Amino acid sequence: MSDAGTSTSTTHSRIPGALPVLGHLPWLRWRPLEFVERQRALGAVTSFTLRRHPAYLVNEPDLVWRLLTELSGEVGRGRDGDKTRALTGNGLGSSDGDFHRQQRRLIQPVFHRERVASYVPAFRRAAEVQAARWTEGESVDFVQQMLAVAATGVLATLFGVPSPGAMAYEVAAALPTCLDIASRRAFASMRLPTTSGRRYAVALGSLHAIAGALGRRFPSHGSVEARPYFLSQLWDAQDLGLPGLDDEQVHDEIMTMLVAGVETVATTVCWTFHLLDRHPDTAVRVADEIGHVLRGRPVEAEDLTQLRYLNRVVREALRLFPPVWLVRRRAAVPLHLGGQEVGVGASVYFSPYGLHRDPRWYTDPERFDPDRWLPDRQRELPRGAYLPFGAGMHRCVGEAFGVSEVMTILASLIARWRVLPASARVRPKAVVTLRPDRMPVTVQRRQ
Repeated sequence: MSDAGTSTSTTHSRIPGALPVLGHLPWLRWRPLEFVERQRALGAVTSFTLRRHPAYLVNEPDLVWRLLTELSGEVGRGRDGDKTRALTGNGLGSSDGDFHRQQRRLIQPVFHRERVASYVPAFRRAAEVQAARWTEGESVDFVQQMLAVAATGVLATLFGVPSPGAMAYEVAAALPTCLDIASRRAFASMRLPTTSGRRYAVALGSLHAIAGALGRRFPSHGSVEARPYFLSQLWDAQDLGLPGLDDEQVHDEIMTMLVAGVETVATTVCWTFHLLDRHPDTAVRVADEIGHVLRGRPVEAEDLTQLRYLNRVVREALRLFPPVWLVRRRAAVPLHLGGQEVGVGASVYFSPYGLHRDPRWYTDPERFDPDRWLPDRQRELPRGAYLPFGAGMHRCVGEAFGVSEVMTILASLIARWRVLPASARVRPKAVVTLRPDRMPVTVQRRQ
């Protein structure tokens, strides 16, 4: 049995409020953010039930860090209850063990710093093309439009699609439906209504069709120079007979990039604009920095390192609204975790959202404060207190890609446009990701 430390507070570690048969499932379905936040005071590791099955939530940063690093070989992702496995299959975001390590080594070069820098012009064009359609004072569905921008960037860079417009809009339309209903299915207490099932099937079929088209080897892909690097990595390894890399696995890796690379970028851009709107002094400071660095020209890769305050703003947006708000692992061996005996097969969760808003680590945690990320201040945080991209062997392989795309989109839009809320009500929707439920905005050109 592995020992992952003892809790300093386990007296009240079992969560109250379980219902017969369902356990705490309704809480996770209907009030998920409240559910994870109220457990901080109950222990380092709290226990609850989901349909009579034991589950645990790890609330201490050090224990979460150990779970993701030292104990990574003793907890897996598991196949049952995975919210995105129907979308991504056994892709990098869902795979485990030696196969995951093999695929990570294969895909990692796609996201090396120099290669990510080469993607910046495509990220910028994606934002500029979308903004070019705006008219002064127009009201737009910002969430949907940022999904289209993020999809355009991913399709252009990872898949070499020269004019992603129509395909990007198709991804932007299908992805929220797939993620929303996949999440509901994971936490549903009964079968979903037929209408939801039909919408899910149509949206999922659309994404699979796009992934199938992207992965098809055309004659134009014959030369290495003509191939998108991401696909080239997969196809070359497949031709060399890398174990497990059949056509279905290639398809799964493409789906993984479509799902992870689009949704997380779009939601982070939306939340950043939302926070800037609520903090006008910060918005002015960001606009001034962008104006000073860019001096009226388009943003380039080398500019991103100079946009230091914007970087802190993005980091703070990721703290308050981490794209993935709840992460699940499954115990492969018995664990002694923070004073709890965790049996084989039990679900072990941690919540970046809960960790990021813990007053023990963050002074006034609900306050938007980009200067938390000044070097001297951030050094005070314990490991595991800030995990927007995870940690250990499953840390997001596309972290640099995502942050660069977010910053490029923000710098491109803020330099020329003001994005003003058309509604005072913007609430987080905790499904697979933490997305604004709706975000209508009015766009105005900067003078």
